[in-house]
Amino acid sequence: MYNEFLLLITTYYFLNFAENILHKLAHSRKYGNILYRWHKYHHIIEFPPNELTKDIYPSTHKYENIFIYFAIVWWIFMYQYLEFYYFKILLSESILYMICIDRLHTYYHLNNSILERFKWFRKKKELHLLHHKKTYLNFNLYDFTSDILLQTYR
Repeated sequence: MYNEFLLLITTYYFLNFAENILHKLAHSRKYGNILYRWHKYHHIIEFPPNELTKDIYPSTHKYENIFIYFAIVWWIFMYQYLEFYYFKILLSESILYMICIDRLHTYYHLNNSILERFKWFRKKKELHLLHHKKTYLNFNLYDFTSDILLQTYR
């Protein structure tokens, strides 16, 4: 049971740092390449600074969520090195993590989100919308541990 707990904790913080670094890379014109072009569309076309929330989340994005390709490469790599039992734990946790941040991100950009009644959600939404105005801050979507450690929080 100790190994499973250790795997859950390390996977969580790996995902948290990976989310931060990939999102930061998505804001780098110099290093981001396709990730930068894809994410710029989200910030400029879908949610420009004067319209950060909408009644309906737009489905006009030219690409699917490109971050999934990084996850697939990581899963292939980890599949090679972990016993299948542990790989299933890592895979399940990382899929759940990505679904949660993707759904939260969608709700952050919606007017009258179903989560709006929760104080914790309103605070995280405020931090994310600040990210859209000051793109060098708040790269994480739920847990800002990496932002705090990398000094990009608020």
